[in-house]
Amino acid sequence: MPENIGLFYNIMEDIHFLVMQLITAICLLILCRDFLKKRRGTGLIGTAYFLVCTGLYYMPFVIENFVAYFFALAAAFFVFVLLDRRNIKMKIFLVATFFVIRWVAFSLTGKITQLLSEAVTEIMDRRIDVSNPSMWKYSFCETGIMSIVDLVLSGLFLWVMVKEISKVFLYKQREMGLKELLVLLIPSVNGMVCYEIFQIY
Repeated sequence: MPENIGLFYNIMEDIHFLVMQLITAICLLILCRDFLKKRRGTGLIGTAYFLVCTGLYYMPFVIENFVAYFFALAAAFFVFVLLDRRNIKMKIFLVATFFVIRWVAFSLTGKITQLLSEAVTEIMDRRIDVSNPSMWKYSFCETGIMSIVDLVLSGLFLWVMVKEISKVFLYKQREMGLKELLVLLIPSVNGMVCYEIFQIY
């Protein structure tokens, strides 16, 4: 096993994080784009999210996930409003809902890839001598493959959810009322509370 194997894993982890945030940013701008009257500049919404997420990730101090994603989505929301100041309530709903569906998509795919990884490890344990020092290559490749599977599934699930939300709202330019916003925010707020509870426990 090479001495710098830890560095390889760190690089893989960084690439996984950056690609995941890029996928998330793309899905966010796809969702927001459908609710804008003019689509010009929509990429700035995803760019704001990606830059804030990446910047907070590389901060020298630890920032809680909930707080980091809140700031990233707040930045995206700010750009969203700058591009189109109409129907602020709808924009609040979209950003809050995206926070929750992002968590659902990544949690679901995380569990799937974990189960797949455990199944592969169990098969390898039965057929191959994993105590052999040269087995680090297989372990490293397996981690890389599972990382790719996780990214593909996460992107797919998130994209499907975004398209479903866009499909449900037929009248995207209609002004949303305050009562309607409060009712529609209930699932998202519950999701945020659940997210924070899971992060704590």
